[in-house]
Amino acid sequence: RYYLANGAYASQLDELDISLPGSSNAKLVTLTSGIKLSIETPGYVWAENKTHTILLAFFYGGARRCMAKRTDTIANQVCKSLGGVDPEDVSNCKDSVGACTVYTLP
Repeated sequence: RYYLANGAYASQLDELDISLPGSSNAKLVTLTSGIKLSIETPGYVWAENKTHTILLAFFYGGARRCMAKRTDTIANQVCKSLGGVDPEDVSNCKDSVGACTVYTLP
């Protein structure tokens, strides 16, 4: 909605007309469930769950990726259940994830 109204993506989370439970700063929210949502990195939004080391990235150009720690069976199953295809092994997806499998989402 923000993009449609403003012609650009929000650069700060507090620019959005939503309230998120948990602690936050201008670019990172930690939900009470422990999931982190971030717009810290230009070009995409990510959500991270450290319990099963899974990272969802939504790129402003429209691409969507699900990244699961290579050794985490449940995280990989989650990516597949979201429609993830074309798995590609990557040595370092993100510092907090490490070696992972990247799936393209529909």
